[in-house]
Amino acid sequence: FEVVDPKTGEKNWAVEGVFKMRTVGSPIAAGGHIFGTTGSGGYSGNYVAAVKPGKEPEIAYELKNSGTFKAPYVPSLIAQGDTIFCLYDKGFAACFDAPTGKIHWLARTEGAFSGSPIRVRDRIYCMDEDGACWVIAADEKEYKLLAKNELGEPSHSTPAVSGGKLFLRTFSHLICVGGKEAVASAR
Repeated sequence: FEVVDPKTGEKNWAVEGVFKMRTVGSPIAAGGHIFGTTGSGGYSGNYVAAVKPGKEPEIAYELKNSGTFKAPYVPSLIAQGDTIFCLYDKGFAACFDAPTGKIHWLARTEGAFSGSPIRVRDRIYCMDEDGACWVIAADEKEYKLLAKNELGEPSHSTPAVSGGKLFLRTFSHLICVGGKEAVASAR
């Protein structure tokens, strides 16, 4: 795990041995740590690593797949303040405290996710592989599925937001959600 200066490409600091398998998702920062995920196609060894940055960086903790937590392989983590939400690729969502690693909840979703979730205010949007857009409350107390909108064909994409509009991509369509003006401009 290395952090480089974006202007020069020089290594600022590094922590060895953080990821023992492939990393696919993007790193995030929350609760004083930098987080990344690692895993393999078998999912059993997936884990989330929390790295404490600084002059003497170190691994703060790891959250490994278990009966109380599922670490994603492909989807990136998403944060709201000191709370982190994650979608396990095959059928689970989880929430934990960024500073401590305390797991708040684990819920079965029955959905398969290849894209990453995004957060807009207090809602998390994600596309499942069957092409449904899920809307989940960004709530650390409990898992709440607010809506599941079927779009009619598969998707492996990550939703996007621009100009107050939500963009959802399926295998052959780009859908814009955000009023008449937004729909007309997406055609």
